[in-house]
Amino acid sequence: MGKIILKSKVDSNIEAFMSDFYSMTEAHPWGRHLSVFQNYVWFEIVPFSEKIILGYITTLEQGKGHGTKALRWLTDLADKHNVELVGQIERRGDKGLTTNHLRQWYKRYGFKVDRQLNIVRPRKKQR
Repeated sequence: MGKIILKSKVDSNIEAFMSDFYSMTEAHPWGRHLSVFQNYVWFEIVPFSEKIILGYITTLEQGKGHGTKALRWLTDLADKHNVELVGQIERRGDKGLTTNHLRQWYKRYGFKVDRQLNIVRPRKKQR
């Protein structure tokens, strides 16, 4: 008799989140975990355990609201599927937002930021 494997509700939430995420983004030709949102924003998203790791988010055109639109979409998707987003603020290059501005930007979308610049946006039902 075969084993019956029961998936937790969180696992099914992660699967549903990733399914929606991939249906609304395009695969990036450079990497397996990279996705393109509306031609201007690149995401690195990795499902891990009971969380979604936001490796990074970057936009091809700074200052036009593309990154903000993408982050709002991502957090709405996380709320829809009741998943936690985690990551770390890491400024890349000298263009775009400063580290302090990135800290404030993530906070506006419900992320908690610690002194080491780790970011956590708890599942909606935990907030």
